[in-house]
Amino acid sequence: MSFSSWRGVVGMVNPTMRPGMTEEVCRLLPEGIGLIPLFLNIRRGTEDEFESMMPHYEKLIAVLAEQNCDLIHPNGAPPFMVHGFKGEAKIVAAWEKTYKTPIMSVAQNHVRALKALKAKSFVGATYFPDKLNAIFAKIFHRRRLQGARHGGHRCAASTRCRSSPASRSTPTSSTTFSK
Repeated sequence: MSFSSWRGVVGMVNPTMRPGMTEEVCRLLPEGIGLIPLFLNIRRGTEDEFESMMPHYEKLIAVLAEQNCDLIHPNGAPPFMVHGFKGEAKIVAAWEKTYKTPIMSVAQNHVRALKALKAKSFVGATYFPDKLNAIFAKIFHRRRLQGARHGGHRCAASTRCRSSPASRSTPTSSTTFSK
């Protein structure tokens, strides 16, 4: 049985069980738009784990499509970015065709927003290792965002890093930007 809100319903697939993203989206959505959040359980945040996540996303996208969501947002950029911009676009297009619902992914929208702003470069700060950051940066370089740099701040345990405040990444971002 599907339910509706007077302005529509957004379905969202979060990549982890961490709190925060759903609350942020709720604050941003206008009154009258409902939100149905579902969750995956990405734990390691490694390239091989990200590469294997699309079937898991698709299962939850199917559930949200059954609920007649007006828009589905599979959240989390890294699981899509490891497939490259074109790979991500093919995945999303196939899902839209299968589920007959608009689907909005993070990395594609990052690129679109930066292009709309006529950005020539930017600094991306992550808690991921250099190898993954190089994959992420390549997507932006190929979309003609020259000078795109991604830098990760270092910490002993990635789980602590993922819960650290944004202010922790400021020194890394500043250093990366000055390069």
